[in-house]
Amino acid sequence: MNIDQLFRNVYNNKFLNRNIQYFIKLNRVTRKYDDLCGVNFMIQNKYWCLLKDKLKRKEYLAITPHQKNIIFSIPDFDLFLMVFNRFKHYYPVAYPPLLQEATKKDNLEILVYLHKLGYKGTMNVCLDDAIRNKNSAMVRYLLEKFDYCLVAENKFFGMILNFATEINDLEMVKYMLKNKQQHMTFDKLEVALQVACANGSLEIFQLLYSTRGNMTPFLYWFTTTICHFEMFMYLLHTFKSSIKQEWYIEIAKTCKYKSHEIVLYLLQHELIDQDTWNTVKTTIALDAFKNNDMQVYQQFKDSDSRLKTLYLSSVKGATDSLERVKELLSMGLMVDIYSVSMASKNPNSPEILEYLWRQEFCSTFSLNLFVSKIGGVVKCNQYLLLQFLIKNQYDLSKEQWWWCDMAKVDRNLPFIQLFLSKYPPDDQMRVAHLSNGLSEAATFNSINTFKYLYDLLLLESDQSPQLYSEAYKKAVANSNIDIIEHFIQKNTPHDNCVLGYSRSVEIAELLIKSQTHTINEQTIPTIVGDSNDLHVLKYLMELFPKSNQDLVWSINLAIRRSVSAGKFEHFKYLLAHSNNIHDQSILKTIGTFGNLQMLDYYVQYRNSKEPKPSIDFYPCFCQTIQVGHLELMKYIIDKQGIEMVVNDNLIYKIALTGHSYLIEYLKEPLSKCNINFLYSLKLSKTMYVSGGQEEYNHYLQVVSDDIISKCLSNASSGNKKGFFSFFGK
Repeated sequence: MNIDQLFRNVYNNKFLNRNIQYFIKLNRVTRKYDDLCGVNFMIQNKYWCLLKDKLKRKEYLAITPHQKNIIFSIPDFDLFLMVFNRFKHYYPVAYPPLLQEATKKDNLEILVYLHKLGYKGTMNVCLDDAIRNKNSAMVRYLLEKFDYCLVAENKFFGMILNFATEINDLEMVKYMLKNKQQHMTFDKLEVALQVACANGSLEIFQLLYSTRGNMTPFLYWFTTTICHFEMFMYLLHTFKSSIKQEWYIEIAKTCKYKSHEIVLYLLQHELIDQDTWNTVKTTIALDAFKNNDMQVYQQFKDSDSRLKTLYLSSVKGATDSLERVKELLSMGLMVDIYSVSMASKNPNSPEILEYLWRQEFCSTFSLNLFVSKIGGVVKCNQYLLLQFLIKNQYDLSKEQWWWCDMAKVDRNLPFIQLFLSKYPPDDQMRVAHLSNGLSEAATFNSINTFKYLYDLLLLESDQSPQLYSEAYKKAVANSNIDIIEHFIQKNTPHDNCVLGYSRSVEIAELLIKSQTHTINEQTIPTIVGDSNDLHVLKYLMELFPKSNQDLVWSINLAIRRSVSAGKFEHFKYLLAHSNNIHDQSILKTIGTFGNLQMLDYYVQYRNSKEPKPSIDFYPCFCQTIQVGHLELMKYIIDKQGIEMVVNDNLIYKIALTGHSYLIEYLKEPLSKCNINFLYSLKLSKTMYVSGGQEEYNHYLQVVSDDIISKCLSNASSGNKKGFFSFFGK
């Protein structure tokens, strides 16, 4: 087969053609493998294979400090271990307590692992999480391992007992009664028995009841267990001598159609009178009819089943078909506003809505009320419903806000055309609505809808760039070539900031050759933030006039955006073309976003360009400790020495951030400092970590004592006091 034949075979295959086009476009809009280094991003988007691959290859990865606990949401325990061990220094054992992160994510395996490593947790919080997640194995583990540190255990006894009863965990109930019996009170037992009745947990009920002996039954035991026939019969036979006659009547009145067997039993054994039976059977018949259980309905109905008291909206599936609607109405059921609303939500059967609207009842309420009930149903592209509303003279002119969303797909065009022809936007909001709709159509390549809205905008007297610029950018950003060409052919006005949204060189070339777009100071920074294709950046950089005074500013802004976007290849390319690499804002941005790979490259690049570069790391370091990037802090200290922290009195600032893992790293180098320096710190006693962080203040005191202790081991004298003693006083 020659290449031409192969091309025709592939191109004419709709499936292959569509997929090839899709992946070509995807390659231009998705982030590149080398740029993906954020652990948080990969976890949030569930890129498990990518994350595992990068870990195995020992490639550069970074974690976002303020979201570092996201790793506990990794479902695969082996993958969690790989990530945890890679970033273990971010999770010191000493502080903060960490076990509740495992219980919050309902992961017993991680909880057990962390506990074995010596991590602590706030046990009351952990137990609350385990109970909320209905994880009995986790509850059991917490009770067995941390019984000694549970606060208000008396309170938790009732919660755990009810929880175990609710999920029918007999073994957990046995465990609680065996090991925590001292916390049992009559009130707790009463509640637990009620839970057992409501859940039909017969064995648990028997076990709980046996702990107190001859306990007098309560009426609610019977009324809450009516949906569990076996349980009810047990209670009835066990406590028959204690049941009052009026209880049988109350029990019967509580029964619904699902518990009809109980009513029949009470009737057969003459435990309820005829009047009670007549009342109850009608209720059960109506309940069964509403739930389409015709077998129970036929069993309990009588000549006066009161179907005429029911509305269509109360019957399950009443508006599923026109035949069903007619059948129910012939039985005497009534139409209410909710019935019409139900019918309006079925876009496939507009005849049901028409039929109901012709009923006499509908003349008693306004269409205004009807539309307020159906809410956004019209928005679901129900063209026939819109026609119905127009025919009945309802004014939808105030409902303009939602039609713009419908411009995403061309199949909604008939609806939009009818809607705007009948309810044109008022002068005040007309331009805004049309412009928003145009942007939606341009984003999702709804070419027919786009052209229709574009023609409407052309009728506006004020043809300002603001009308079209956003839609233009959306079309370019999504490489929607048909819409882009339409803009070009019409010589559409714009704000000349469109070029930077190009996702491919082809799109950029098309815009430039049209002579309607030029490169300006915003183009390069925009392309770095919006496009992942390095070729586009290179193409536009070659065209940027070198004499332009804004070139230096534009490139340095683009460098900072490449840092914030984590685009390493863009960063290297831009750095090589910058005439102002000494700009402190570059280092400060790196410190904010914590990309060690970029910082190391920046330092190496400076070293290659200057004999003895004097790099001021201070602004970068301040941002680094504020955000909590441990790798960057270690890197800068390795370059500058611990004296950087000591001489600038940054220790207090580090402590104030609350990043305990930074302090844990500094323990060793600080313990080797001059003891005289440690005692010379004179900070205000009011400068402490506020906000009720007593545990953190205590942690700081312990750490400072440890540092001083190590220093004193090398000193013959000195007044021992806490290094961070200004905290928590």
